[in-house]
Amino acid sequence: EVIYQQRAGGSGGIGTTYTAAGLRYTVELSPDLRTWHSGPAAVAWSKRREPLTDGMERVGVHIIDPALDSGSQVFARIRIHPAD
Repeated sequence: EVIYQQRAGGSGGIGTTYTAAGLRYTVELSPDLRTWHSGPAAVAWSKRREPLTDGMERVGVHIIDPALDSGSQVFARIRIHPAD
């Protein structure tokens, strides 16, 4: 499970298309730090959603891409960028 913090009160899929306060949060995964995978084919919300202070929340996603969930090492990053 990849666990991270994001702004609460947004909309969209957690880990894939979630947008709050004008920012989009996207979980990206890589087996080698060169090729990155994201979107609903790579991760799914784990149902973890814990409220925090200052308008934030802690959420989690599971890796569902079979190419990445083989038990080998996987790198994760959270891409936060302006919503389109």
